[in-house]
This record gives sequence, structure tokens and C-alpha cells, in this order.
Amino acid sequence: MPDGWSSRVADPAREVQAWLRAQCGDAVRPLGKGECARFAAHSIERGWEISVDLAGATRVLLVLLPSGFPYARPRIALASEETLLRWPHFEELGLACLPARPIIAEEPVEAVRAALEDACELIRQCAGGDNAAEFRREFISYWGRSLRGDKRPIRSLLTPGGPTRRIAVWRGASWHVVGEDREAVARWLAYAGVDKPAAGYAIQDGLLISLPQPPIPADYPNTISALRAWLERDAPASLPLLNELTDAQAHIMAVLEAPTESGPGFVAVCLAGTAEPKVNGFRPGHAPARLRRDAWLAKAALSRLKVERVDAAWIHGRGHDPAQPILYGKTVAILGCGAVGSLSAIRLAQSGLGGLILVDPQSLEGPNAGRHALGVRSVGFGKATSLAQEIGRRFPHMQTIDALPRSWATLSDAERERIAQCDLIVCAIGDWAAEGPINEWHQARGAVPPIVYGWMEERGAAGHALALLRPGGCIACLLNPNGSMRDPETHWQEGNMLRAEPACGVLYQPFGPVELGYVEMLVADLALDVLLGAVTDNTHRICATSSARLAQLGGAWTASHTLLRPLGLKGHFTTDRPFSARADCPVCSGE
Repeated sequence: MPDGWSSRVADPAREVQAWLRAQCGDAVRPLGKGECARFAAHSIERGWEISVDLAGATRVLLVLLPSGFPYARPRIALASEETLLRWPHFEELGLACLPARPIIAEEPVEAVRAALEDACELIRQCAGGDNAAEFRREFISYWGRSLRGDKRPIRSLLTPGGPTRRIAVWRGASWHVVGEDREAVARWLAYAGVDKPAAGYAIQDGLLISLPQPPIPADYPNTISALRAWLERDAPASLPLLNELTDAQAHIMAVLEAPTESGPGFVAVCLAGTAEPKVNGFRPGHAPARLRRDAWLAKAALSRLKVERVDAAWIHGRGHDPAQPILYGKTVAILGCGAVGSLSAIRLAQSGLGGLILVDPQSLEGPNAGRHALGVRSVGFGKATSLAQEIGRRFPHMQTIDALPRSWATLSDAERERIAQCDLIVCAIGDWAAEGPINEWHQARGAVPPIVYGWMEERGAAGHALALLRPGGCIACLLNPNGSMRDPETHWQEGNMLRAEPACGVLYQPFGPVELGYVEMLVADLALDVLLGAVTDNTHRICATSSARLAQLGGAWTASHTLLRPLGLKGHFTTDRPFSARADCPVCSGE
């Protein structure tokens, strides 16, 4: 703060003005509506101009109050000099980017005082001259304030690290995509739902340039000659590759990667020239390569572009989730894409899984849309295929998203073998007639690969997830011969809780999306534990609703569940149940 400023008052704009005048006297000037309108993008409604002696000079500051003040933070702008890309932490219109300090609405003057103090300290630091470190630390933001030419962002699938290298580039009407190779870019476009022309996606070569340090604004190139001079100094190994691309194509996309203390960052340039530049004295296509290149460079335009990372590591944890590389290398088969299966598939994809194989022969029906990952738009379409398309649109960086719109019984030997090669199977069919054969197949294979069964009890009041990673128990150990639970968590006086539609043989289980949410999270959580090695033995995990909710539904806890439930706990809870092979199990006991 300028020397001699002190005091603290309490309440909005009028009190802020009184306080400013108490500190600055006649050096305070209220801003007119037109002056405040310059900051309309920041919802500024009131403001004052003040002059302060700071860092060896008299400087003009603007104190600005947004419409949400005193709950919204005040802004400070430096009006007496140009700061954009000259001083770090200053935005357009001279607005200072200040620390986000807590706001106490009852102390508006204190909020302004703290903002002025931070702004004055920032000006002192900037006036000191050595700003390069701050510009490098957040270079993506500063590069983004200097975009020129082509403003379409680049969506990057690139893997951070590694040397300068060729990459693959697709140029679109609204955005561009870059990836390590053409296959990765084409797969991303297909999953994202970008229409594929008859001739295929037009993918060309580009360049990833590895820089030793982030650029500062003085490095930002406005011309191709400036770009080449910068690269000659900081990344000379990139120039031969750049020359090769210049000789081969009219447009060149170059992504620039630089290390920072918080991880790697990406920005980009685009060089746009003509396919066959004119070279005086030579017929088209007959000039020497060096002269064609010089002619191309002389006419080509340079754009600075923003890069948006959409690679798996960034989407799932901003590059700092240690589980992500493990999950991205895993593939899971989902058997049954109904309510539990579809939502578990979405949850696993959200967690960073690399591959999914979705198996279900049925189409989505209207009454199920309210509790399914797919909505009414998919009614009448195959669950497996529609779910694969939905997951692809949401997570196009995944490596595999395949649909097998068939039942387990009708899968070919090759398809079953493909499922057998997965890292995990999640079986959420919920029908013993279908799951019985799957259980026998899995046991015959020695419980390889691991499988997680997921199902719910009546009305969704309890849910089960059973992970089988080794011989010594199977899902039949928990079931009666007809597929019902031998030892359920809930008891219902009505007996069979299935309801009937006014149609022949159409029965359904009444439960809603909230009850379902607990169960799909239970299944997905256990699946992730298996994939990440947190669970290494056969495990039976349950979730149960609150006692009040169960009573409202007309059910009661069984005696065995009461023994599990902590004394006095009436709310929802999750726990692992003891699990072991049943000596008389007709599947895994050998009888």
C-alpha cells in the first residue's frame, strides 16, 4: 500500500468512496458510466480513479466494483501505462490478476484495501524488471492472450515428454486435432462422432517441437522468420523436420511443448502457405527444393494458436493421477448393459479406463430410460451399440469401445476368447438363466480373468458386488438353485416384489435412479479395486439403504444383515461381507 494509508470502514460503494477520499483527498475521481462500460465484460458498475506514488513514479489506478460486490471481489486496474505482455499478471485493460483472498461481505472496505495492497505489491515487483520467471511459469495463459490469425483451438492427444518429432494433424472447421499418429487421430474423430468422408479423414503430418524452457512474450513469433530464429536458438533439432514439411505440404501445424514447475505445457503455431509457390524463372514444380522453400516461406502466414489437452492423462487427473496410466492400459468387458451395467460402464470410462467391450442383445425400452445411462433418444436402439456410441462421444480418447449386440449364449468362440483376454469382466445381467452358464465358463477357466458380478435386491434397498479372482468360491455359492439369494440383506412380507405391466409376461422391479446410484457405484468401486490391485482375493461387498427408507418401502433387515450393521447406525452404509466357497455348491465344489 502507499505509505500513510490506513483505516477500515464497513459497507458498500458509498463507504468505499468515503474511505478512498479519506486516503487520497482530491486525487480521487469517480468514473462515469462510459468509463465503467469499458469493463462491461467484468460486470463493473462503479469505479474511481486514484493517483498514488508507487515504485518511484506517480501511477494512476482504477478501483472497480463489480455488480456482485461486496460478495464479488473488487478489481484494480493500472491505467497509466501499457502492461499487457509487458508485466506478468496483468490482463487486457490493465486489470491486475490478484490473489483470490476470502471475502467478508460485511467488510467491503477491507476487501478494497486488501486488493489495493496486493495490486501495489504486484506493481512494485513488476517495476523491478525481472519478470521472465513469472512469464515462463504460466506461459500458456500469456500465449493465449496473444493469439493471432487462425483462432481455432487445437485439441491435443499428444503424450507429454519425448523428443522433437513428427505428429499427425487433422484440420477442422471449428477446431483441429493432433495426435502421435494417424491411427490415434482417426480413432478419436470416429469416437467423437465426426463424420468420416468417403475418402477417409484428411490427416497430414505436423511437428511436435520440444523446447528447453517456456517462451516469454519477447519470443512469441509474429513472422516465420522470427519463428525460425527462435527455433535456431532454442530448438535447432526441429529445423530439419520443419524444412521437410515445408517442402511437402502447404499448411504446417507445429505444437510447442515446454516444461514448467507444474508440468508440461503446450502451445502451437500454424504456417499457412500455397501448395505450389511461384519461383521466378522456373515452371511450376520444377524449381529446386531450396528455392521453392524460400518462396513458400516468403508468402506463408503465421498464426499463434491455443492448445487444449484432451489426452487421457489430462482428462483424468490433469496429468497427476498415479492410477491413470494403469487404468488406461486395462480393458473391461461389460456383460449386460441394463441399468447397473450401463452406469458402471460410464463410471469406469470416467475413471480413465482404456478399453470397453459391451455385450447385450436387447434394445432400450421407454420405461427403463429413466434409470439407464442412455435416455429416451436411444429408445428402440440396441443398448450395447448405443452405449458404445455415447461413451465414444464423451471419451473419444479411449483406445477401444466395442459393442457385441448379442447374448452370451450366441457369442462365437472367437468373441468369447476376446472377452477372456480382458483384464476384468463385469457381469450385470441380473438373470440367473444367463449368468449360470457364464459362472460355469468362468470356473472352468480357473477364475481367469477376474469377474465382478453386480446385482440389487428388491426395490434397490440393497446391492451386491462379488469379485472372483481365484478358484475357491463362485456366485452360485450365494444363491439357491433358482438363482434367488440364500442369505439376502432384506426381507419383504409381500414376498415377490415384481410388478406387472398390462401386457403378457412383462414384469419389472420398481426402483429409482437414486437407489440404483448406490449399487452402480458399489460395482464400479469394486471393479476399480480389482484393476488397481487394491483387492487381491475373492470379495463380497454390499451396500444397504437407510433403515427409515427400508421401512418406508415395506421391508425389514434380515437377521444376518442386522449382525453386520453397526449398532445404532440407521443410515446408508457399505461393507465387505465374509465370503468363502460353499461345500455343497454344485459348480465350484466339484460335485
